Amino acid sequence: MELEKNELTKYILPYKQNHNWGLKKKNYHKKFASKEILYYLPEILKFNHNRYTHITPKILDLGCGAGPMALAHKLTFEPETKKEIDFVGIDINQQAIDFLKKAYPKNYYFHLHQGNDNINYIGKNLKGDDNNTLSHSDGNECDFKIGFEFKSDIQWSSSFFTHLTPNACDKSLNFIKNNLSQDGYSFNSWLLIDPLSKASLKIGASDRKLNYDYGEYMSYSKENPLVCSA
Repeated sequence: MELEKNELTKYILPYKQNHNWGLKKKNYHKKFASKEILYYLPEILKFNHNRYTHITPKILDLGCGAGPMALAHKLTFEPETKKEIDFVGIDINQQAIDFLKKAYPKNYYFHLHQGNDNINYIGKNLKGDDNNTLSHSDGNECDFKIGFEFKSDIQWSSSFFTHLTPNACDKSLNFIKNNLSQDGYSFNSWLLIDPLSKASLKIGASDRKLNYDYGEYMSYSKENPLVCSA
């Protein structure tokens, strides 16, 4: 599916509202979902052995943010069904979720998950306050309740588990297990500290310094440890 630029923009959160966008405004609309469209989704689909040549896969997107994977899904498959939900995105950013609900058709469902600011690494920043997060939790911040049964063919997240406590990771994995079809695939990114990365950290060759050890994970921030949980 190809969309004209003016039609494409209605699916893209305005630049000033996209607080997770770390690049400059230049070519924002062109780069917004380029990785998801050109690389991530095509590579994911290879695992399914062309199963979705004629069938639209159901995708569960944790930490969907401004919806780049939703846009990749729409451009790739152009789902025509209006009654059955093909895509579920979950996020804690109300501004982004409100935008996505208005932009996408009814077969895309975007769920706003209410979380406390002290376990949300960007929560207070969105309100203009300094952010401080707890270093540990019971995991209930990832007790997602979307209100209906959804068996996804593909579960996806990008930089989602890199901002959670270990208990929140466990809670999220249980949610994925309960919302993934028997032959579905799960794709998630993690920051893993193995012997090689430990050595890299020690000699200063890594892309960040993780000076704070919280037992089950490490971070580079004392005030906001969940800004990076490795």
